[in-house]
Amino acid sequence: HVPEDLLKALDAITERSAKMLPPPTVNFKGIVGKEPYPVGKKAAQVGSRPAFLPIFLRSGLPVIMIVNMIINMLSIGVKSWVPTMMMESYDISATWASMQTAITYIVNIAGSFAVIYAFRRIKNELLCESSYLFICIPFYVVLLFIGRGPMWSMLMSVMVTTTFTYAIGNLNVRTSSAYEKYRCSATVSGILNGMASFGIFVANGSFGVIAQHWGWHAVTVILVSVGSLAALLSLTVGLTSWKKFKLEKPAEQ
Repeated sequence: HVPEDLLKALDAITERSAKMLPPPTVNFKGIVGKEPYPVGKKAAQVGSRPAFLPIFLRSGLPVIMIVNMIINMLSIGVKSWVPTMMMESYDISATWASMQTAITYIVNIAGSFAVIYAFRRIKNELLCESSYLFICIPFYVVLLFIGRGPMWSMLMSVMVTTTFTYAIGNLNVRTSSAYEKYRCSATVSGILNGMASFGIFVANGSFGVIAQHWGWHAVTVILVSVGSLAALLSLTVGLTSWKKFKLEKPAEQ
């Protein structure tokens, strides 16, 4: 025979579970041998999550946001301007310039495989980012000679840099998943996606204006500068706050 009080308590739990509510504040003493669910004030804590601001600061997320914005400036923002940059620098047809862009997008697919290879060995998202960005810097330096050097070398540099920055962009999924232990991965993912969109907006809105007034050489100087800054920021945070954050456990707070 099942006690009537126990049946009522189980019905209440089932109803709340269907509505994704915390378990009811039922005192199970005298019904079963122990209390399988929190009673009283403890029940209100079920489903709660830690404050986001301390996590935001100690994980280095403000810096990660800046790096993510820069990476998308260097990736999608640069690819958006490749046709115009090549046409104005080498006096080629719009068709040939568009074909170069299409080839660049196809080559960038290799970035997805490159990031898997690197992450399996480094196990740190920001150190992966910094290593890729340091690889890109010499190729950004080559772009300083756009219009004066061979077109194939410029196109190769664009392909290499955008492939590596595309690979870095794929690390956002792994970066946000590191916050799952605090149940805020969706929030972080939204923040990083927002910064990525802002980076694309900045690149699309400013590179053309800068090129019109000071030439594409000025744009490539900016690429070298912000690429170097992002590499240093990723390296610094990856070796300090992000490394500690990846190792910590929620119970340690």
